[in-house]
Amino acid sequence: MTDDNGGGTLYDKDFWHSMNQGYAVAGLPPIMPEDWARTEAMDNAACLELPHDRDSVARRLAGNMVKAHIRIRDLVGKRTVWPQWCPEHNESRPDTMASLYVLTMDQPSVIIALRDITQLAEAASEALVHQSSCEARVTRWCEPGCATDVLTVKRGEYICAFKACRACMQHIRTGAGFNDDYVGADQDWIDDRKPPEAEPDEIDQW
Repeated sequence: MTDDNGGGTLYDKDFWHSMNQGYAVAGLPPIMPEDWARTEAMDNAACLELPHDRDSVARRLAGNMVKAHIRIRDLVGKRTVWPQWCPEHNESRPDTMASLYVLTMDQPSVIIALRDITQLAEAASEALVHQSSCEARVTRWCEPGCATDVLTVKRGEYICAFKACRACMQHIRTGAGFNDDYVGADQDWIDDRKPPEAEPDEIDQW
């Protein structure tokens, strides 16, 4: 994050001291120095936007991939993380956990932890290296057996990666939307899950 004038980072000692003073006034715990880097990474990940994130067709594709992942995760009661790109990732230690994960259609139960966004292209290419069929299939002009491009779409902490043919990529790049040529999923996925209700003693802690 940069300041409003475009110069320098806001994430320095003065920034954190100011933030923690505000937290103290509000009666909240401070963010400790050892957590500064992770907090900054999570903030940057939340603000990150990829080229096709706002396209309605791409968002529908990604949303349905995330839905499949969540259903499997809820069924088995845990998530499987591939840590090759973020070896320090440890599910039992929040301070080590990644803030971005690559998700693919071929293995919807597995998420690939990224240390930062610069790893995305290589990680996605490696995950899709054996995929030659188009996974997008959003237009009637789709070439199912000729996937040459990689489409990445961010939904929350997940970056959904697809192999796509040129016709499907062209449909998305041109913003054709749900026109007469569109043949993909007919509904968007909306995450309407509700968090579990807190027990009375948990409420008292707040």
